[in-house]
Amino acid sequence: MSDQITTKNTQVSTELAKWTIPIRKWAIWQDGVDQHTTPDVSFIDANSRRKLSRFAKMALKVAHDCSDDVPQAHFVFASQHGDIVRTTEMLFDLARQEELSPTVFSMSVLNACAGMYSIAKRDHSPSIAISAGASSFGYGLLEGAFHHLNHPDTPVIYVYVDETPPSIYGDTARMLTRAHAIGVLIADHATVNVSCQMTASASDADSTTAQSVSFMDGLLNHHNAHWEGEGMRWDWTYSER
Repeated sequence: MSDQITTKNTQVSTELAKWTIPIRKWAIWQDGVDQHTTPDVSFIDANSRRKLSRFAKMALKVAHDCSDDVPQAHFVFASQHGDIVRTTEMLFDLARQEELSPTVFSMSVLNACAGMYSIAKRDHSPSIAISAGASSFGYGLLEGAFHHLNHPDTPVIYVYVDETPPSIYGDTARMLTRAHAIGVLIADHATVNVSCQMTASASDADSTTAQSVSFMDGLLNHHNAHWEGEGMRWDWTYSER
């Protein structure tokens, strides 16, 4: 299939897996880099804040920072491991034959952050949560691009979050050096265009950093970036508008 679908700011080639995303605003939070060890989510009401893990706070912080002037937006959330710290604690509780807290359980599911964002913003727009292995960041960004392609007048908030898994998981955390969250507002009147390309990898050596970290480094330092893993190569080219 070689057809190419094009809109003003977003294009997807089904043959080359190549597309361009307009980013109006973006926000990043990194553990050990930002001044506070816990993200500031004072915009969430106190009763709801008590339910939030640090994972959820990271997600809501970057979502708020990159979308505070957007009343409604389609919400795309992605994470490789989800709220793995909270989930692991629940598994230990089960191993001790202790009862699980319904609140803790409900806040541990992958789409919990999307639900909390909807409540905080009073935004009933559609949302989707994605987890796709080590390539979760890239596929989440692709989902946001497709939504903007089909609904160019509707902004898209894309949020990616991951924490370093607990040590019990062994080398699962080898590519993730610190907890971090990335939020981007995909919309017209962009300040940055990101051209993305996904091809079959010609190398047997996977990247040693997380996919989201590679993208984040390029965005922060204004240089092109790439990532290889799971048989694919992802390339991102950044250009200011």
